Parts: sequence; C-alpha cells; structure tokens
Amino acid sequence: MIDIAVARLTSGFFLERKRVFGRVCKVKRWLQVGLLFMLLSTGVYACNIPVFRYALERWRSDALQLLIFHAGRPTGDELAKIEAIRDMTTAGNGQANLELRLVDLNQPMADADQQVWQSLTTRAVQGEVDASMLPTRAVLLGSHLRGPYQAWQGTLEQAHSHLLNSPARQQIAERLLSGHSIVWLLIRAKSDAKSSKPGIQTDASADANEAVKELLRVQIEQLAKSLELPEGIGLPGSELYSDVPLFLKFSIVEIERDDPQEAYLLQLAEGFQADAFAANEPLVLPVFGRGRALEVIPADQLSGPLIRDLTQFLSAACSCQVKEQNPGLDLLMSVAWQQQLFGDDGPLPPPASENGLGQQRSPVLLTIPPGRK
Repeated sequence: MIDIAVARLTSGFFLERKRVFGRVCKVKRWLQVGLLFMLLSTGVYACNIPVFRYALERWRSDALQLLIFHAGRPTGDELAKIEAIRDMTTAGNGQANLELRLVDLNQPMADADQQVWQSLTTRAVQGEVDASMLPTRAVLLGSHLRGPYQAWQGTLEQAHSHLLNSPARQQIAERLLSGHSIVWLLIRAKSDAKSSKPGIQTDASADANEAVKELLRVQIEQLAKSLELPEGIGLPGSELYSDVPLFLKFSIVEIERDDPQEAYLLQLAEGFQADAFAANEPLVLPVFGRGRALEVIPADQLSGPLIRDLTQFLSAACSCQVKEQNPGLDLLMSVAWQQQLFGDDGPLPPPASENGLGQQRSPVLLTIPPGRK
C-alpha cells in the first residue's frame, strides 16, 4: 500500500539509523560510492563539472503524478480547478514537473490506484483524513530509487491554491538560478508546542531551531572559503552552457512547521522522517540542481562532518552522470528551467549519449559493507 508511512520505510537513499559508535547515516555509503566513482572515472571522458552545476544544466526534472479521485464527471468549480492545474503542467504548456490524472471512482480502477484510494479511506476511518472531503481528493505521487512514495494529499482546492508553487520553492529556484550551489532548506520546529520526546520542554523548540541554523551558517561559511572548484572546467566534456555564474555559495531558506502555503514540503518531509517530525525536531533538506533534494535530515543526525561530506560530494567533479543512480528526489517546482538557463535561442547541452558521456554512460556499482550494528 502506497502511503506516507511506507515512503519512509521504502526510501533507500534517505537516512537510515544505525549504530557505529553512535548514529551513522546511510548517506555516508552513497558518499563513499561517489568518491569511488571519482577515483575510478579517469581518462578522456572525465567530467570536471561540479555535481550541483551538472544537475542544474543537464538533469531534467522528474515528473510527479497528481491523482484526482472523483465520483462521476467533474463539473462547475471542480472542473475549472482541474483545468487550471492542468494548464500549469508541462503537458498544458505550463512549467510544473507534474502529470495530472483523473481517477473516476464509478469506473474500474487499476490496482495501483485502488491501493492509493484504499489508503485514503482507511486514514479517513482513523481520523487522519477528513472524511467529509471524500470522494474528491488529490494525491501526489513521486518515485525514487526504491519505488513510489506519496508526497502529498489534500483537497482539490488546496492542490489548486498552493500545491504547484510556494514562497519557499520560489525562493529556492531563484537562488539556484542565480548561482547558489546548495540551498539548505530548514523546516523549523513548531514553537509553543510540546515535543513528544521525553525530557524535551516546550521552550526547547526555539533553541533547537537556532542551534541548527547556527550550525549550518558556520559550516557553509567555512566551506565556501575552504572548498575549491574542480580543475578542468571548460575542457572537452566539461563545458558550461548557461550564463549562471559558477562559484561556491551556500545559503539557508527557512519555513515554519505550520505554514499552510508550504504544506507540500511539510508533508514530504514528514513522510520520510515521520518520527522526527512527530517529535517536533527541526529538519534539513540540501537542495541543488533543478530543485533536487538530496536528503531529509533530522536535527539529531545533523553534524558538522555530515554537512561537510554532503557539500563536498555535491561540489566535487561529476563522475557518474546517470541521474537515476544518484541519491535524491526532485521537488515539485513550477519553473521554466530550460528557458531560464539557456533562453529561447541559447546553446543547449549536448545529447546525453554524445561521445559516450552523460546519462547513457554505464555507472560503476560497488558494494559498500554495512557498519557494525
């Protein structure tokens, strides 16, 4: 059954809690694999473009799927909202990386759609979904290395009003298009709310938010000064195709836990880190490329070394250019990336398979042994 709870359990690239003299994140293994890619990828086809810039120019955003469940033919206001959403998708000549599909409850449903609907009705019985809002309901699905996940669910009105865009996503897109290497999205702990963790007091949320923000601020300022761009940028196979300035710059965007305009990002984070979300922990997502989130990191797993490892990974030369073999997932964004990057008549990057480069290049897959439990 596809559900938010399943998403957290099935995601292969998101943080996994293990103990090797404390908590060790599964992302560490991905970073080890990435470093080995760099060591093994030599020769004429080497790519010296940083991962964050390669992703910005050459990785097209994955399309998410919005299912709208309804009973009978939509009419009136419902139909108008559905058509407005469709107009905002790429299929409707819009900008959002979204595919829209209507599911009529009066008609036979595919097995996958039936599972999603059954999940909604079960949660309605449990009081997690407002039963009065059924049957019309919108469910956003995405996919990553380990299969599908539910990214968001809500009313048709909510989908129409703020699913496809939000202030935080707009700010992230503007920064990425202006040359920011990584934008660290900080989902703040809810103020004046008791944490479900024993021993944590109500007023601890403000301290936790500031502690995470300060940790990020100190680390990204140091990394912007200490890291260097890979050598060889501009050589054959490592050309830049947009006018976006290339430098190492990192920034922070914050959102509040109860901001209705950011319901999509909040539900997405909750799906991948349900325990930390319920415990009212701050959560951090490093975002790069065309709005690709590398991880959802709870505050109790965030550290200086982890921030450095993730930043170094995304700032190093892009050795494995196969997007699907890299960790992360694309956020739903309403941005005309191609036009913003290259203009109407600008030079586009070469096809992915040219000279054996790009996404058609076979990745080197290595097994990294797990740490001791």
